[in-house]
Amino acid sequence: VEMDVRNPDARLYSGMFPDVIWKVTRMQPTLVVPSAAIGRTADQAYVVCIKNGRAEIVSVKTGGTADGMTEVFGSLKDGEEIASQATQDLRSGALVSALPARR
Repeated sequence: VEMDVRNPDARLYSGMFPDVIWKVTRMQPTLVVPSAAIGRTADQAYVVCIKNGRAEIVSVKTGGTADGMTEVFGSLKDGEEIASQATQDLRSGALVSALPARR
């Protein structure tokens, strides 16, 4: 994004680039997951959902990322259990067991 800003006290110089946090309001709430939980192939992004002790690959579209969390859109539902890290070793149907979160 390129924009013009007022600079009345001449604190900004030509060639300076800022970091900007741009708040976005969504019409509907969205889900966020740890960025490491998102895997990628050449043609899709996905998370590994844990259902009945088995891994299930769920395609997602990604949105904004902040503080190690990424917004996801698709069929993933709030409250579903996901793998904390998506790896190619976790294939759909693989037996998995959940461990309690550690701090």
